[in-house]
Amino acid sequence: MLSGIGPRATLEKYSIPMLSKLAGVGQSLWDQLLFSKTHPDHSAHSTEIEYATGTSITPNGNDLALIEAALSAPVLRGNVTIASADISTPPVIDMAWLTDPADADAQVAVAAVKRMREAFASIANITLGQELAPGPDIQSDAEILAYIRKTSVTIYHAAATCAMGKRGDSNAVVDS
Repeated sequence: MLSGIGPRATLEKYSIPMLSKLAGVGQSLWDQLLFSKTHPDHSAHSTEIEYATGTSITPNGNDLALIEAALSAPVLRGNVTIASADISTPPVIDMAWLTDPADADAQVAVAAVKRMREAFASIANITLGQELAPGPDIQSDAEILAYIRKTSVTIYHAAATCAMGKRGDSNAVVDS
């Protein structure tokens, strides 16, 4: 019979006998959130955003300039959990990106897109054409945030779903 290690409520929900109650299993998941702005035709850091620049060539041979921003320290942590007692059922992964009640991450992300636009505007003498993404029609904070929510991707630096701690810590999954 299948037995589990993890949060009691999760195991009980799927009628999995508890081998070890560890509330921290799958909790505190976090990763950086990556979004970009492209313009047809270098790297700086702040406390909460990391910027990277690059170039690309479209399938039809056009050059693109690219500035990407990564929300390097999101406020909330997500989780990974089971969706059934069947081990072949994929897990449920919730990154919790841009969901903090105070909208701090959302405000920082919108400000980063505006800063990327300022960067391109400061080098207008070497750019041709208009902004491709998010595009000149996306102007309000709400429109910018909707673009970020729709196009953001992971940087594949996900971490922290198995908290380290001392014996007796109900959130610790492993010790040192």
